Amino acid sequence: AIQMALPILQNLGFTFPESPQLLDIQQELATTQTNLANKQIEDLLDLPQMTDPEKLAVMKIASSLFSSVNIAAPQLLPILVSKQVNLSIQHGNTALSAFAYVNYGLILCGVVDELEQGYRFGRLAVNIANKLQKLELIPKITAVFSTAISIWQEPVRNSLASLQSAYQIGLEMGDLYYGTTCAYLYSFHSAFAGKELTQLASEIAVYDRAVSKLKQQNTLNYLKIYGQAVLNLVDPAESPHRLIGESYDEE
Repeated sequence: AIQMALPILQNLGFTFPESPQLLDIQQELATTQTNLANKQIEDLLDLPQMTDPEKLAVMKIASSLFSSVNIAAPQLLPILVSKQVNLSIQHGNTALSAFAYVNYGLILCGVVDELEQGYRFGRLAVNIANKLQKLELIPKITAVFSTAISIWQEPVRNSLASLQSAYQIGLEMGDLYYGTTCAYLYSFHSAFAGKELTQLASEIAVYDRAVSKLKQQNTLNYLKIYGQAVLNLVDPAESPHRLIGESYDEE
């Protein structure tokens, strides 16, 4: 996916270093901070609408790359996200700017250690999605916000209702990847939030069947790992530290 998309982005003037180094990441993040100078994060909600068709195409292609880059080329992620934020500041918001802002919040929390600023960007993303009434953005934004941003500022249990809701919205809007991702995130957040395990095991079993039917294998793999961990705690086997049972076999 990355190899297909990057040449298209390059042709649209959205360029990346071939082998990103730490200095490249620092320079791109510094550019974003310069563009944000004398601006309140919350004020980005009121930027004009992006209209340039090439810039809109860039935002669409770059946003579709997020998961692939996060998994296969994480060193590229801060540059990809920062460039989208810069494009939005300079040319106006599109609905996908909300996804860029929440991903920038992830970078601020996970890379730069700016937890409060990251949280404000996460909230900005949620507010833009609500303002534009773009339900299709909710699963994406909720998945990132609940796991990489809000956990630094709020109790984990606060994420449960929004993750459940985002799962349903994902199914309704056809975003099966992020919708089912929210289901597995709900499952493991519930375990860490102290939800009663027998009830949680039943809920995970329901999600397991649904995700399997939807053929979302990557998400299903994650869900089964957490599902087996819960089952091990409900009914400890001889080796409860090993994830081997009816849901998952680590071997």
